[in-house]
Amino acid sequence: MYLKTFVDSSQPESGALEIVHLYFPCRLTIMKKARAQELFRHDGEFYQYPAPDFTWQHNTSPANPELVDIKTNQLRQIGLTPRPLQQPPPATVAGCRWPPLERLGRP
Repeated sequence: MYLKTFVDSSQPESGALEIVHLYFPCRLTIMKKARAQELFRHDGEFYQYPAPDFTWQHNTSPANPELVDIKTNQLRQIGLTPRPLQQPPPATVAGCRWPPLERLGRP
């Protein structure tokens, strides 16, 4: 994972707590991609998967061309293991009182 923007939420007076709430939709998107797709990549506002310039360095395990650019050894996609057996994956449920989450489950 590569966190593009870091916000220190330990200082509530800075307004950082409101910004941290912006991370959640990005994280939820990543979780949904990871569970629904065998291989995925994500380039969102806050997170990037795989991390830029992350290279495959496992000498005992050959690079898979679906995951790695063979010429540069940089990861192109990542996957979740073990994968959920249920397809489509079960619903994601989050427990918190953040106003945008109140819309979840509603048309």
